[in-house]
Formats: sequence, structure tokens, C-alpha cells
Amino acid sequence: MSKFRPEEGKNASLRATSSKSSISMHGDSSMESKADSRGIDRPSVKINSSFSVNRVVRVFGTFNGEKAELVKEIGFGGLMHLRKQDRFDRQFALWLLSSMDHTNGSFRMKDGSILEITDFDVHLVLGLPFGGDPVYVSSKCARRELDKIKAILMIPQSSDVCVDYLEDLLVRAYRTPMSVRDRNAFKVAAVLFADAYFLRPHGTAVKVNQGIFGNLVDIASICNKDWSSYVLRGLKRACCRLQHGLRHENKSIILDGCLIMLQVFYLDNLEAGDMKTAQQLFPRISDFDYNRMKRMIAFDREGSTKCLVEGFGKCKLRAPSEVVYSRGKNLQDITLRDWNSPDENSEAQKLCLMEIKRELDEIKNDFSSKLDRLYRKIEYSLCEESHRGSMNSTNDPDIGDCGLHVSCSPKSPYCFIRRRVNHSTKRTNKFMFIESPSSGGSNCRGEDFCEVNCIISEVPKGNMATEDSTTRAITIDVPIIDLTSEISPTCLSVDTKLQNVKCNEQVPYCADEIGTEGLTDRALGSNKVHCSPSVFVNDLLVEGSASSVRWDSTPLVTTKNMERSFPCSPFDMDVFHQPAPYKGIHELMKLLPCMDEEDIQRSWFIHDYPSRINISGVVMHPQFTCESDISVDVMDAIVRMYKQEEDALYEKISEKRWRHLIEASWSVACLNSEIDTSSELIAAKFQAPYVQYNISECRLVLAPVYSGDVWSCYVWDFQKNTIVVIDPVGMLCDVDFLEEKHDGNIKVLHDALFRCLEAFTSFVSDPSDTWDHEYLKVEGARSARCNSGFYTASYLVEFNGMTLNDTLSFDKLPFYRNNILFKLLTMKGNIGHRPCVLERALSDFF
Repeated sequence: MSKFRPEEGKNASLRATSSKSSISMHGDSSMESKADSRGIDRPSVKINSSFSVNRVVRVFGTFNGEKAELVKEIGFGGLMHLRKQDRFDRQFALWLLSSMDHTNGSFRMKDGSILEITDFDVHLVLGLPFGGDPVYVSSKCARRELDKIKAILMIPQSSDVCVDYLEDLLVRAYRTPMSVRDRNAFKVAAVLFADAYFLRPHGTAVKVNQGIFGNLVDIASICNKDWSSYVLRGLKRACCRLQHGLRHENKSIILDGCLIMLQVFYLDNLEAGDMKTAQQLFPRISDFDYNRMKRMIAFDREGSTKCLVEGFGKCKLRAPSEVVYSRGKNLQDITLRDWNSPDENSEAQKLCLMEIKRELDEIKNDFSSKLDRLYRKIEYSLCEESHRGSMNSTNDPDIGDCGLHVSCSPKSPYCFIRRRVNHSTKRTNKFMFIESPSSGGSNCRGEDFCEVNCIISEVPKGNMATEDSTTRAITIDVPIIDLTSEISPTCLSVDTKLQNVKCNEQVPYCADEIGTEGLTDRALGSNKVHCSPSVFVNDLLVEGSASSVRWDSTPLVTTKNMERSFPCSPFDMDVFHQPAPYKGIHELMKLLPCMDEEDIQRSWFIHDYPSRINISGVVMHPQFTCESDISVDVMDAIVRMYKQEEDALYEKISEKRWRHLIEASWSVACLNSEIDTSSELIAAKFQAPYVQYNISECRLVLAPVYSGDVWSCYVWDFQKNTIVVIDPVGMLCDVDFLEEKHDGNIKVLHDALFRCLEAFTSFVSDPSDTWDHEYLKVEGARSARCNSGFYTASYLVEFNGMTLNDTLSFDKLPFYRNNILFKLLTMKGNIGHRPCVLERALSDFF
């Protein structure tokens, strides 16, 4: 029996049971016999504990760079100073817990002196945050807090938080700098992992303590919690539980709490001769490696005994003036180094700040664009109201007598003409909004207008205007047409024999089809008219600059292509690309943020026809989780998927192809260097056997273009001889800005496209053809720079020849993004290795 005498009454039960049982280490076969290694005969009692120093050392000891800074930010930097313990002495831990007073955390030494441990002492030993808000431990975690922690850790709501997943988050190799989401997940995982194995382990099996989830929801406040007090409270509770088990002679004993902290504190306060330290290194646990711990424990052992608890406590306490702990005399003079403070010049910290600045810049730019658009709307409304009032009181015979509704400033750069106009319009040299309500004012829609910058003037009949030509006010006879009903060609001023329409090829100043705007194929029959560059309608010369014309999905053709027929649009045939199954998209949205590193390292997409595209999860995962925009390879895969879907759609209908999509790698190759028509990779985008239809018969050729770190969609309309540029980021910008941005690309790509068409198809270009280019503006179709790729991908299949059939709004973007990914993963010919978590959850679809 040891001569050490703890407080009376507390160990009476321990002495009563000392002749009945002994201790054996759970899992140590050498201790399972009834005789220990020193030959003392004892009944076997197992010691169980989930506490593990080495597990924490194995993980936290590898942290450096940004990971180390993150651990310091939450106040757990001291744990990186832990030393590996080859063998943890549980007998010594058992003696300490059984000898400690669980009410105040004190030890009574054999000479009567008291050694009391405080929260500050825990702070000195482990380097955990001291003071601040208490760490609350609830018996049951609230559902709301559980969901928030799972969201932070990127775990599906149907899955549990386990220590293996936490360890994977901590040891994973992240991109530098880490994203904000990865940083938050790493911090929470570090706390939960350290708590499960080291700070306050509980029970025989390692498990995550959900009772502290409420303290981790606010990640910024983790470092302001009193984790030192949390550890000490756990030790006092473990002491009470152990002593209760010993009193009841339990055959299995559980050691809970941060046991090594208790051992280091006790040994560091002993008078151990030359083995004692100067206590100048903090946190104090960094001074205690396995050899020092082993020698000091052996020095304090009193000898073998048949008692249940082996005897320790041979050494005396060090003088208070020699220690830095709370019992020291000069505690107020101690200056400790803050081992949790990150270096001021830390490179990881700089990278983190740069990433935050970049995100703030994107938010600023997006906000500025929205503010600019709102300003334009307000300005437009003010102009409209102003000129409505002025039209009611104007005395200008050229305007007031014409019966038109002018609703914008004369200086407006565009003339918006509704479908229906008055019977007569006098000559004017002003730019106007010409707006006439349809029947009852109910059929007039915002999209039923075209943008034309025009000047209407008279010339002598049958002759071109000359310098001597007199100009006078004339009348245009244009009847009111209701396009919602069937129209006979005879009701128009332009008859089927084109007697009243004359086209002059000699005037270089282009004009859009002012005399035939709004006329559908039903109105014109087979004789579709596009008068360029000048048009006579009933002996009236109409001149104007080219601009975007937006009526309905029915196109107009040029005089060059008047006798040429184009295939029917898939929008007219109600043929659309179908979305993926909603259930599959929903599951993908839940599982995608929770991918482990092994799944991300796989090659998710491998497609070999007509050329090989190999994309790993490292590339695709951030692009489909809003961390980066689409890469060229992913855009190529999307275009290939669209073409594969259209091949399947057109197998069911007997109609020629209306459009042809070109992969993004073509435009990148054209912009980077001169196109090589002898390249097999280029040929695969235009000719058989890779393309099963004649591209020269298509009306539209569409290509995604990546330039200046932003995606745009370029459309060649062979029916109108027009290049339409759909820029998702610059959609609301001025035309001058868009011209400066795209004009060079348009010239290069236009030349490259015609060279490819002539080399690989039956297309023959006409040198006399002139091509205009315009910039499509659609309300609600604009995107931020980081999402320009997905918006461009949607434009490829939503452009109907006039406008966008459907717009991709910001709230639809997550669904659209996961819809695309689902289709790519399940695409025919994809021989890539899909993530295991998706294979299991979406096995019905794969």
C-alpha cells in the first residue's frame, strides 16, 4: 500500500478493494493475465480509454504554411507542439485521476502540501485559449446547429459527422490559397478532431462530440472561447466518474479527459532533481518528450504494490518561486509568447487577403453593373414621360401631324418601332421611338420591336437621290397589320412580284429592311426580301445604319439568299434539349460539395470521339461548385454533349439541320495562331464522318469564344449575313466599348470560319457579300465574369435567330450548372471514372 494519503473518505473505498482486483490495459495482451510483469498476483481489471496523443501528433504535426496559420487563428496552435509518446502510461493517469479532488481539481501531497490546477495552468500546458466566453456542452445537439455544422463541413444532411472524415479534411492537399469554404471547414474539423482524441475524449470508442456544435457555428468566435476551462471541466468530470467506478468495483475502468495535460502539469511541479526544467518553453507540453516523461514517472513511483491503484507521489513539490503556474509567487511578472499569433509577414495570410480582395472586387463590379442598369432604366423612363408630354403640345408640322407616339429623346441612338404603325408618316430627320398600340393595347409586347437608326427621305421616282434632288415631305402608305392573324400578301405594299420594291446595290450606306419590318414568312410567301444596301418602297428611298432587328423567331433573308431556303428552326418544331432527371440533379447538388480527395483526383470525363477530351475532378469540381469559370476543355465537352443530343433529336424528325455548333478549342486556336486547315482536329469539327450533315445548309453557325478571361457567344447568321455577338458580361455596355472589345476577334474568326467552310464543306463564299455585326441585348441575360461560361453555354442552344428563347437567371444557375454536370457524367461515350459517392447515390441513372 502506498504511503501517499489522499483526502480521507475519498480513497477509503479504494483501500477496501485493493486486495480484490488489479488493473490490466485494454488491448495489451501482456497485462491480461492474473499476474503482472513483477509477479504480483491480481485479478484482471481492464482500463479503457479513447484518449490518443499520437493520433493528434500524426495530424497536427504535419501542418505548415496556410494550415498552420488556420490552426493558430482558432487558438489551437499549441497542439502543433505535442511530442510523440511511444507508450502512454495509463497506470500513472489512473493514479492521478483517482487522487484528484473533483470539486476543486487539487492534489494533496504526502507532506500535506496542496497542488491545485486552474484554467490558466491548462492554458500554460497546452496553449489553448484562456478566458473569454465559456464553452457550453449540451446533452443533445439542436437540429438547426447540426445542419449548420454539416453545411460547413460539406457533409450531406443524411450523413453523420465522423472522425475519419474530419481527419481527411485536415490532411487533404488543398489548392493555395484555400477557398473561404475550405478554410471554414478546416477550422471546424480541427476543433472536433482534437476534441474527440485529445481535449475531452469520452467513452471507449472515439466519437465526435455533438454537444459542442453550438460553439462552432460562429467560426470567428472559436478563438474567443475558454477552451482551457472546457478541458479542466472534462478532467473533473472524468475524475468523478472514475472514482465512482472504483467504489463499485467495476471490472472495466474508463479514463476520460485530457490525460497527458494532467501528467505534464503534475510532473512539471515536482522537485525531480536534474530532470526538472527551467520552464522557459511554452506551451509547457513541448518540453516533455517520451523519454523525459518516462524517467520522471519512474522517479516518482513508490514501488510495486498489490493495491488496485499503483503508488506514486514520492517526490515533493517545487518551490512556488520556481514555477510559472498559478501557484507561483511572481506570476504577474511572467511574459508569455503568444504561440497562436500568426506571423505578420505570413505568405499564407497575404494569399488569403488577396483572395478576399478578389471576391470583394467581383461583388463590387456586379453591384456597379446592376446600379448602371437601374440608372439607364430610370433615365429611359424620365425621357419617355418627358416626350409623351411634349408630343401632346408640339407645333412641329413634321412631328405633330404625323400621328406618331414619340416616347424618347430625339438624341436617342436607336429608333424602336413597334409591329404596328400609322397609315401615314411624314418625313423627319429626327430619331424617334415610334410606338402605336395594337388592337385594344393588349397585344403589344416588350419584345415586339426592332432597333433601327434610320432617316426617311424622298427621291425622284426611279432615280437615285442626287445633290440637286429636291427633298419634300411625302407619305408612306403602310397599312396596319395584325400579325396575330393570318395575313394575305395582297394586303401589303410589297407584292409577291416585288413590283414596288427596288434594291440599289450601288449605294454603300447600308440600310436594314425598313420597308418590310414585321412581315412574316406568311406575309411574304416564298419571296422573302432583305433590301441591302438601299431600299425603294413605293418610290421611297430608305436609308439607315445596320442594327439589331428583333421581331419574332421568323427571320428575314438577304437578296443574295432570296432564292435559298433554310431548314426549319427547332423552336418552330418544338424540339428542345431536355433537362436531366430532377431527382438526379437534386442528389448531385447535395453530394457535389462533399467529395473526398480520392474522388476529386479521378478523371471524371474521358471522351475519345472525334478527339480525346480528358478532364479530371480537380478541374471540374471547382468549376461546378462556383469556385471558377468554365475552362476550354469543359466547354468543348458541353458543346460535344449538345451536338450528341441534337443528333438524337434529329433522328426522330425528317428535317435538315438548322444550326451547327463549333467547339471552343476552334476559336481559341484561331485567335492564338493562323488556322491550319490541314489539321485533323480542325477537320473533325466540320466534315464527315464526325459531322453527319451538310454544314453549308445550316442557317446558323455558333461558337463559344474565350477572350480576355471572359466567354462570349458568336453567331453567324447566313440568312441575314449578320454576325451576332452575345456578350454576357458586356451586354449592357455601350456599342463603342463592345466594338473595341470584339471587332478584332470578329475579323479573325470570320476569316477563319470561311476558310474552314470552303476547305471542308461545299460552301462557296461570294466576295461581294457584306456582313454586318450586331450585339444582342436581352433584359435579364447578363452575368458576372465568374459565370460567363455557363451563360454562354446556355446561349448556344437558346438563341432562336432573333433573340434568346429563354434566359438563364441567377436563381436558375445552380440547377443549370448541376444539370450540365449530370449530363456530362452520363453522356454516351464517357469512359471516365465517376466519383464513388455519385456512383452509389445515382446508380439508377448511371
